[in-house]
Amino acid sequence: MTHSFPQLSSIQQAWLRELQVASVFLTPAPAVAASQAQRASPPVSDTPLKATGTATTMPAAARAQLHDQLGLKKSTTPAVVKADVPPQSPPVALEAINKLNLEQIQHYADQCAACALHEQRQRAVLGAGHTDQPDWMVISIAPSSNEEMAGLPMQGKTGELFAHQLQSITVPSHFTFYTTQLVKCRSPHHTKSEYIQACQQILWRQIELIQPKHILLLGEAGAELFFGASASFDELRAEAQSWQRPDGVRIPVIVTFDPVSLLLRPQDKVKAWADLLLMRTLF
Repeated sequence: MTHSFPQLSSIQQAWLRELQVASVFLTPAPAVAASQAQRASPPVSDTPLKATGTATTMPAAARAQLHDQLGLKKSTTPAVVKADVPPQSPPVALEAINKLNLEQIQHYADQCAACALHEQRQRAVLGAGHTDQPDWMVISIAPSSNEEMAGLPMQGKTGELFAHQLQSITVPSHFTFYTTQLVKCRSPHHTKSEYIQACQQILWRQIELIQPKHILLLGEAGAELFFGASASFDELRAEAQSWQRPDGVRIPVIVTFDPVSLLLRPQDKVKAWADLLLMRTLF
């Protein structure tokens, strides 16, 4: 896989130095290539991250701005305890999902018993952000306990890392996002294919309703759901993909690592950086 890299700002260099294995990205490119990259890329901020040893900290204002764009403000509503849930209305038939709006889909997901995850669910995490043709729909794998408690995706360390990644490629402030997951209920162990299949029709309906301009797929499970098992994860990451919605509309897709896996394997941040630069070519 080969990517061309624009000149790196100090904020981008700081993020890469955190890896301690990214010297190849910090080597200045030839002047001609740099000039071409500058013409092809939007202006890059030189506001540095605050560095502490080999770690970096995103400025609070920048982090808050990105969380606003992603619609990831923490919820003040406590998680629903099953014992306190009032009597439920009759469940919606699976085939009726294609007639539901987002609010109705949330109600459906809160009652869904299509897989074993409903047995320990406090509430389903449907998604958050801009719901009217956002620039990007971000799709990760499954909610964590933090995300279930908040009722929002991308919380805790996962959310901090993802916001940090977006900050490193200077996402334009006017960009809009909707963030969701393949599986809508917390999974205490490896996310099984049966869980993804149980939520698949909900995800397709979300995409149909929200109509994102681009999709960012985080993780191998999402890549396999959208493109099948025949193409490898690395092949899909190598270039921008195109996915056809059930209604026939094609959407550009970027495939990269889920932040959860990057927390477990920080050495993969180098590859994730290349993917983010590929994403940036679609800005």
